Amino acid sequence: MRLSKPMTIFRSIFLSARPFYLLGLYAISLLSLGLSGCSPSTPEIRSYEVPRQKGMPLSIPPSTTATAEPKRMLGAIIPAGEEAWFLKAVGPPEKVQEMVSSFEKLIATFAIQPSGEPKWELPENWKQQPGTGMRFATLTARVGDEEIPVSVIKLPIFEGTWEEYCESNVNRWRGELSLANQKWTEIATYAKPIEGKEVAGASPARVGYWINMEGTQDPNRSMAGAASGGIPSNSGTPPLAPFANGGAAAGDPSADSATSGKSSPLKYELPAGWTDRGASGMRLLTIWVGDAKSPPNEITIIPASGDLTSNVRRWQQQITENVTDELVDRALEKAVTTKVDGVETKIVHLVDSAEKPTQSILAAIIPMDEQSSLFVKYKGDAETAEKEKQKFIRFVESIRWK
Repeated sequence: MRLSKPMTIFRSIFLSARPFYLLGLYAISLLSLGLSGCSPSTPEIRSYEVPRQKGMPLSIPPSTTATAEPKRMLGAIIPAGEEAWFLKAVGPPEKVQEMVSSFEKLIATFAIQPSGEPKWELPENWKQQPGTGMRFATLTARVGDEEIPVSVIKLPIFEGTWEEYCESNVNRWRGELSLANQKWTEIATYAKPIEGKEVAGASPARVGYWINMEGTQDPNRSMAGAASGGIPSNSGTPPLAPFANGGAAAGDPSADSATSGKSSPLKYELPAGWTDRGASGMRLLTIWVGDAKSPPNEITIIPASGDLTSNVRRWQQQITENVTDELVDRALEKAVTTKVDGVETKIVHLVDSAEKPTQSILAAIIPMDEQSSLFVKYKGDAETAEKEKQKFIRFVESIRWK
């Protein structure tokens, strides 16, 4: 039906005034709600959760939904030739504080045998369990009705000064407690020397140290949880805190250039067509895969801290823009589960494009203790990654300490 000219004018006025009309209705409705709140018959207030659109990036860190717990840590770094032994206990502050005396007694008796393996005298109410995977042993200290685990692991001493090495590792521990990095001059004010643990012939002498620190820890950052597909977390510390000179690096340590280095502290089975480049700097091993090219298709192994989910996100961001939760979740769902020396390990395969991939990352996190792991990572062209994937899995499964 065709409108008359007066009706057309009226319709135009109504449409132009409609926003003010709706605003007036909104104001009246708010006033009505305010007045009704004064009456005894206040209507029930209901809240609704609006689901996040699938594929939309998170606007806040996932850990804001988790409660950080106060924790105390006792840690010791004991030099032994080209390696260092690390002992670490983490638990409720008051319980761990009660362990201080017995922890000191333990590290005072710590000694390296001619075989290269350590020995110690267990304090009263302590037990020893055999090592698993990358962990040499697990000790447990009974404090009241609770047992506090103490991990014992071995790591190579990297290039640089002994103070830089100790600074780096203490800062790794500080990151696990959500504490900021410090320089060695600050750490030295509370790092206590372990008498009798100097390395003969070292210049300057390498002295063992132990620390007692308190902070907070996101329970989701446990590597045990991450190894079984844990909840995303980000406690405000970097997702990757490497054992590097000068503390946790801001960039990706696997991006360092490497030349043929010294012998690796790891045992492994090298697949055909792979070139062993040895250990160098903070890398326990560098391997080139396939034909020589620049940059090479490269596998690196470094010890580091961080959970699986946050590192998958970080790795994906190295080859893909606008990384979404959906993309990370899909990579975790497709992860291969295997075992390295009896320890469950996840291996993820990431690509820059699902349709036509050109770049790829294969990565595994092998837990050493609740917070520390070996990170094994291939980065290179997607075609080689697809062809070498099964070799990569078998290689990861073969990794052991010497």
